[in-house]
Amino acid sequence: MPKTVDHDAYRKELLKRCFDLFGRKGFSNVTMREIATEIGVSTGALYHYFPTKVSILEQMFSWAVEVEAGDLGRNAGTHRPLPERLARLTDFWLRDLAHYQNLLLLAMDLFRNSAAESEAVFRAYAEHYRSAIARTLGSNGRLSNILFTYVLGLVVQSLLIPRDLSSREQRTVVRDAVQSLVASSDGARGARSATGRTKRALPDRRRRGGDSGQGRDPGMSKGGPG
Repeated sequence: MPKTVDHDAYRKELLKRCFDLFGRKGFSNVTMREIATEIGVSTGALYHYFPTKVSILEQMFSWAVEVEAGDLGRNAGTHRPLPERLARLTDFWLRDLAHYQNLLLLAMDLFRNSAAESEAVFRAYAEHYRSAIARTLGSNGRLSNILFTYVLGLVVQSLLIPRDLSSREQRTVVRDAVQSLVASSDGARGARSATGRTKRALPDRRRRGGDSGQGRDPGMSKGGPG
């Protein structure tokens, strides 16, 4: 019997090989023929899965977010206490910092080569990643958006000025920032909840106050006859 090929799994394997290749040589510095040679497939097979070099990048971001979102949840562990989730999330980001640096460089390549299409690709990546953060921390969309933006900034900083912060300092900065943002978000949520309870209680108090006045002797009211 002919061998059954899982085309989706094979496509993902090719994307992983391309990601490693682009990380070493850059996207703009290799042709489709060179890519096929480097990752060990025929040029025809490569074109079968990816009609253009830019399509490799576009699909790579979809593959990356699928892998990262799963890894994010497994490493942080949604069943763990929040402080432990925060610590594990910080370690996960910093351990894979080189991966995110490569991804950022590829994003710049995609933007330069396909600016019109790149926004949709980046937006999908960001939305999936923010959702993964929200699920991991049990947080709202606003907090996950802030954290995503913060980590993105850290990747840029580590790439452009790598000796600005040591690994230990990076861990401390990220952990403190994440904890502060989560605490601030929880505090704001608690304040809104307390305000809501107060507003709901006021009509009840007014009704009780109105009810207590019914049937009262007018002469017993404040300022009435003694």
